[in-house]
Amino acid sequence: MRRNLIGGRTESQLSEEEKIQANQLLYDSIHWQNVIAKNTANRDTNAVFDRNVSFNAGAVYSNEYTSSTATSESFEYNTFVNIDFAAGIKIDNETGAWFDSELGVTAKFRWGTTTNTGK
Repeated sequence: MRRNLIGGRTESQLSEEEKIQANQLLYDSIHWQNVIAKNTANRDTNAVFDRNVSFNAGAVYSNEYTSSTATSESFEYNTFVNIDFAAGIKIDNETGAWFDSELGVTAKFRWGTTTNTGK
């Protein structure tokens, strides 16, 4: 078709519309050659045998295929703080006289962080 459109004329002898049409025909021709090449490769070189199905006239054929994909991701972050504090005072007072006294303070501090990531 492209050859018939050009008809042996040079590019300068074609109108703008004929140049556009000739280029579209060239693109279509190249695209079709690529489709045929890919079809040939998929049928011959890249083909992987799946199964052979044969049946007679009147035979019922059914095929069912199920596929599923599940993806999950989780993230867990825990932080805790424990603080223990104690204070005490001991005073011995016998018959109005102060004999002994004690003062004490204790403290504990504990901190922890845990991070878990799963896929």
